[in-house]
Amino acid sequence: MLGKLINKLIGGPPSTKVSEPNTPYSEIEKCIRRKKTISFTYVDKNGERTLRKVLPKEIFLSDPRNSYAYELYILRAHCYLRNAERFFVLKRIENIKIL
Repeated sequence: MLGKLINKLIGGPPSTKVSEPNTPYSEIEKCIRRKKTISFTYVDKNGERTLRKVLPKEIFLSDPRNSYAYELYILRAHCYLRNAERFFVLKRIENIKIL
C-alpha cells in the first residue's frame, strides 16, 4: 500500500528541475524530536508550488523495490493545509522554516 502511495506522490522519476532541500536532514530530525512545526514550499510532480505548514512525524527511505521511488527520502507529517497526514519527497521541499 505504501508503494502505491509513493507512486502516486512521485508520479514517475524525480524531476531535475527541483532543487535539493536547503535545510539539512538533521534539522528536520531535530524538529521531529522537539515536535516543532515547520513551513516550506512544496513542489509537486507537475512543478506546482504550495506553501505548507506541517508537524513532521518521521523521515524514511522509500522502498528500493519501487521502481519509481529510487530510494528517496520521504517526510511523513501532519499537514495543516489539508488537515491530514501527508507524505513529502524531501528533494521537493524548498525554503524551509522552523516555526
